[in-house]
Amino acid sequence: SDADSTDVLKLGGWTNGRGALIPLPALHSAPGPQGVLGLDEMIRRRGSALSSLEKQKSSSLLIGYDDDDGGTDTSPEPATPDDNGSFDGDNVLLQVKGKLSAFLRVQQQMGKRGAQLSTEAYHNQRLMSPMQERLNALTMIPSMLYCAWFLLSGSWWVSSALNSEVAASEESFFGVGCIQSPMFRERVPAMPPMTVVIGALGGFVHPIFSIIYHWWFATSLEPSKRVAHWSRRLDNVFIHFASACCSYATSGRLDYFLVNLLFNFDSALKQFEEKISPRRNTKRIGVSVLLYLFPMIVFGHLWEFAQFVTMFALSGWLFKLYPFGGWSHSLFHVAMWPFPILILKVATLHQSSHEQIRFAIQCSRQ
Repeated sequence: SDADSTDVLKLGGWTNGRGALIPLPALHSAPGPQGVLGLDEMIRRRGSALSSLEKQKSSSLLIGYDDDDGGTDTSPEPATPDDNGSFDGDNVLLQVKGKLSAFLRVQQQMGKRGAQLSTEAYHNQRLMSPMQERLNALTMIPSMLYCAWFLLSGSWWVSSALNSEVAASEESFFGVGCIQSPMFRERVPAMPPMTVVIGALGGFVHPIFSIIYHWWFATSLEPSKRVAHWSRRLDNVFIHFASACCSYATSGRLDYFLVNLLFNFDSALKQFEEKISPRRNTKRIGVSVLLYLFPMIVFGHLWEFAQFVTMFALSGWLFKLYPFGGWSHSLFHVAMWPFPILILKVATLHQSSHEQIRFAIQCSRQ
C-alpha cells in the first residue's frame, strides 16, 4: 500500500507511524517530509489510479454497471492565515473534513471499479466458442441419463447385497404396497427409497437447465449479456436445488434436509440480484457441497467420501485454473460424471433405505 496507510490524524496535525507531526494547514500541501503525504496529494494519486481503472472499463461485461463518478469535489479552498499569521481552528477542521471526504469518496470508487474489472476478467478468461459451449451441453447428458436409469432399471435393489438376506428369510409377506403395473413390476416392484428418489431428482433436473444455457443461449448471446441472462441464472439456481437434494440423499434426515433447503433457497434467490457476484456465488456453491459431504463422515461412509474428495479435487482444478482453455469446462463436466453414481450409492446405505430395498426384493419374489 501507499505511504499514507500508516498516517494518523491527530488534533494538532497529521502524523505518521514514526510520530512526525505536520501542522493542520500543511495538509493541503505537496508531499511532506519522510514520505508523509498531504491530503491533496493523496487525493491526486487516488484520482489518477481511478482514471486508469476507468480507461480499462470500455470492454466491461458487467450488468448493472454504476457510472456514478462519486460527484465532484466540493470541499472548501485551503485555509489561509489571517493578518496575524494564525489560523482559525474551526475553519481548518472544516478543510480537513472536506479533504477527508473527497479522499474517502475516491477510495470507494476505486474499490467499486476494481471489483467490477475483477469480475470482467473472471468472465473474459472463460469465454468459449459455440462448439465448446455445445460440448459443455452434451457432457451434461450422461449424468442425467444415469439418474433415470438407476431408478427405472431397479439397480437400487437388483445389485443390493440384501437379496441374499431376503432369500434366506422365512418371514411371511403378503405383497401389500407392491407395484402391480406390468410395465414396472419386473424392474421396479416397489417404490425406491426416498433418499434415492430425491437424489436422482436433483441429478436429473439440474442438467436440463445447464443444457438450455450452454446449447442455446451461450452460443447466441453476446458475451456481455450471458452472465445476467435468465438461463445462466437458472443454471446456478438448480445447482443449489441439486445440492439440497443431495443433502437428503447423504443424510437420510428430513431435519438436515430442511436446513440445507433454507440455505440453498437463499443462495438461489441471490442469483436474481441485479449485480452479479461470481466469487460470492461460487463460495456459496462450495458451502452447499460441504454440507452434503459432511453426513458421509458422520455415518462412516469414508470410502465414498474419499472418492468424492478425489473427484472434486480433479474437477475443481479444471474449473479454477482452466488449464486447457475453453475446453476445460467440458472436461470439468466429464470429471464430474462419477457424481450421480456415488451420490445414489450413498443414498442406498441408510437403514431406512435398507427397509425399503428389502420390501422391493420381497415384492419381486411374489
